[in-house]
Amino acid sequence: MEESATEKVGKITGAIRDGILSRNEQIAKNACDAARWIREYDLVLVLVNAALDVSNPQGELAAETVLALCESLCEELATSRDYKRRDPQAARQHVVTALEQVANRFDQHKNKMLLEAFLTLVNRENLILNRILEHPHDPAYAMAMNLLSNSPRPGVMRLLLNYMDVDAPSSIYSILARRSDLTFVRHFLKKFAGGIRPSARSYLKRVESFGWLKDGGKLLAALGDEEQRGAIQLAMDSGMSRLQAFEIIRAVLKGGNAVTRRCAAEHLSGFCGTEANELIVQTLEDEDPGVQSRVAKLLRNHNIPRATAKLLELLDSPLEAVRESARESLSEYTLQPFLTVFDRLDDDSKRERAALVKRVDPDAIAELKLEMRADARSRRRRAVEVALAIQVVPELESEFIRLLSDGDHAVRTAAVSALRCCSSKAARGALREVLADENIGVRQAAEGVAGSGATRKRFAETGGPRSACR
Repeated sequence: MEESATEKVGKITGAIRDGILSRNEQIAKNACDAARWIREYDLVLVLVNAALDVSNPQGELAAETVLALCESLCEELATSRDYKRRDPQAARQHVVTALEQVANRFDQHKNKMLLEAFLTLVNRENLILNRILEHPHDPAYAMAMNLLSNSPRPGVMRLLLNYMDVDAPSSIYSILARRSDLTFVRHFLKKFAGGIRPSARSYLKRVESFGWLKDGGKLLAALGDEEQRGAIQLAMDSGMSRLQAFEIIRAVLKGGNAVTRRCAAEHLSGFCGTEANELIVQTLEDEDPGVQSRVAKLLRNHNIPRATAKLLELLDSPLEAVRESARESLSEYTLQPFLTVFDRLDDDSKRERAALVKRVDPDAIAELKLEMRADARSRRRRAVEVALAIQVVPELESEFIRLLSDGDHAVRTAAVSALRCCSSKAARGALREVLADENIGVRQAAEGVAGSGATRKRFAETGGPRSACR
């Protein structure tokens, strides 16, 4: 009768088990290699016992094989593959149960590789693991701390990083702060790229320094975009010194890609002083419009010399995002604030402010049109005066012609005076009609605009003194 697949596997497993227990070095080596090759996790307990047998000359080989199998299982658990032979989670439970006894009896064997195998597969909720971490006098505590601080195994690093999602023992955060190996730092900083969890923030606020910063921030250059964003978040939300945090922001602004530079520029507002101001001005030259637009908003808040002049220059930028940020930073030079203070300004201040409003506010004409239609006559009169100050009467000619029929004679008079800036046939015709206005003041204003016959002739020939109103 032909053997079933299960029987064949059973025979192979039995042969490997016998080889592991052999005192012959080559046979034991071949058996351990076979166990690794076929990922025979059912043999972990056999390998653990072989490793702990002080009389077994192949004990170290058995421990190495346990660690290799745990790494393989850790890989299976982290990837979505179709495992037809066994369920990785079930295999993990079987292996961890065997290794828990190793952790419990560490004072008897002090086998570093077996404890590392335990840390590679165990999850953070494991009772034995947490007992070790919470009791510095536990026999396995010192070695566990050493492995968590230095092990390059992905499973160990994953375990350490998973503690950041809960209220972890203080010893864990001390390790997180000390580790400076590039692979770990990459994974560590990625955890913060999307923000820092509340469970981690309170402790990180007490961490004043990180091991990976001891090289002067050179490690930052080796990080990817997501990792650099995480470094920025950590700089802003941890307890590291403001100088260190600023150096991280500066390094990213000088060496990161566009996305990370934008993130750094966003956080530059949290720094002040000469160096911060110099960095803001330098960053205005960044090639990315997103970066430029973010730092443009900082110029005035940081009291940078000639901030207003720089922002006015940015209004001419070919980049819309930069122009919009400049306008936003110059919001006090838009129409509505100007209307509020207009009556309190002297003539020189009005001219200066009006010139800025005309440059800064692209909606000034549309908003003035609404003001000229306001119910309150004071607002309509003021709108006329502001339009004159900003020199946009020709653009609002139709509105001024409409105001020649306003119910308030003062508004009609102001409109007549403003229309001297317009030389169109419509404006000239409207002013002629006003010569018959019922109010003498309006009629006199219209006569003053029209002037003598010689003046009227000059208007006809030259188009009127329009240039004086521009």
